[in-house]
Amino acid sequence: MKEKVFILLFSLLTAYGCSNAEKSGSASDTAVLNLEKALDDAENINLSLYASSLRYIPLQTTKSSAIGKILHLCHNDGCFYISSIGSKEIAVFSESGEFIRKINRNGRGPGEYTRISGLFADYDADAKGAIGVLCQSAFVYDSEGRYIKRLSGIDSLQKEKYWIDNILHMENGEYIAMCRIPDKENVSTQSESFALLDNNGNIKSVHPAGKSCFKRNISPEMVMIALRPSNVSVYNGQINVIKGAFDTIYAYNSDYERRTRYIVDYGKYYDMAFGDLFSPEAISVTKPFIEKDDFLIFRMFLPKGEFIATKKEDKSEAPKAVVTFLYDKKEERLISLAQDEVSAVSGFVNDMDGGINFTPDFFTGGKMYQIVEADLFMEYAQTSDSPRMKRIAERISEDSNPVMIEATFK
Repeated sequence: MKEKVFILLFSLLTAYGCSNAEKSGSASDTAVLNLEKALDDAENINLSLYASSLRYIPLQTTKSSAIGKILHLCHNDGCFYISSIGSKEIAVFSESGEFIRKINRNGRGPGEYTRISGLFADYDADAKGAIGVLCQSAFVYDSEGRYIKRLSGIDSLQKEKYWIDNILHMENGEYIAMCRIPDKENVSTQSESFALLDNNGNIKSVHPAGKSCFKRNISPEMVMIALRPSNVSVYNGQINVIKGAFDTIYAYNSDYERRTRYIVDYGKYYDMAFGDLFSPEAISVTKPFIEKDDFLIFRMFLPKGEFIATKKEDKSEAPKAVVTFLYDKKEERLISLAQDEVSAVSGFVNDMDGGINFTPDFFTGGKMYQIVEADLFMEYAQTSDSPRMKRIAERISEDSNPVMIEATFK
């Protein structure tokens, strides 16, 4: 009987992929992150140890500014750019959350997009606050929505059948794009690469970054292929590739030689893309991934009732949890952050103003942002010890835009 093939794309961390490429790098410079051990004993860690300030930003709500669930958030030169689920517009808000405008370049003409697959800050010297849009190509607009340029190198990659997963504009003016292409002989495997583009968006070079693959036999008649694309970042001047299965993080030097920086030991857990989706050991990484000199922050999506720190007495009825992890580089220790009693959010204890636990939903412009829907914000404020949360809750309604909580690193 001919088998049916279903393709499922997981893009939980802005992208991740199954890595079956060979490990490289010596053991002495490779850190191992033990997930199972960290999950066995969640801890309360104060936000003030890592953040210097905390700010609440209620996004202004008008007929023109209403947005849905935030899908992409980007900050550049005093403006927040937001795309939401089901919308092809980009909402622009000021530093204080005041609505400025919506950018709508939906269409098929020059400088127009047919979809929004991602946003990236563009540091074009001639256009402060520019925003890049990853779409059927990659376009750059100024803060008023005027078209600036098209990254032609992205078009060249797509003509070669590459799929672009994310783009970064680096401090040197060049761009880096994470991309993948299906293997011609094996439908369940994709070859990953990162491409370097010059400041005009033209391709300089393309470098291999391993494989992305997965194939699960659901039944004799059905096979699911889950694509987990990897994510690319820059830390201390080196390109880092975070593999989509979140089992390995590689760094590339100036000669594009690869070394293994981190290995994630799942213990009894496994990525939900590689087995039974409904098993209590299924787990999956979600966005964002943050690295600073002293620590890493990342989050994992856990199955029902498995997080030991849940406050519910009957853990069988506990909701699926997103758990925040902190890796302390000095102590070489991975920690899962406990949930609070108000919001059941796994995150840093907000000892700065007594608000709910802080967990980063986005990392942009060097700061962390937690997104709280208006109705939940109002609910949390009632039992919170934060005067600022209570004041904001009095000014919004259940139909208001979300409130962003901004934490600035020390």
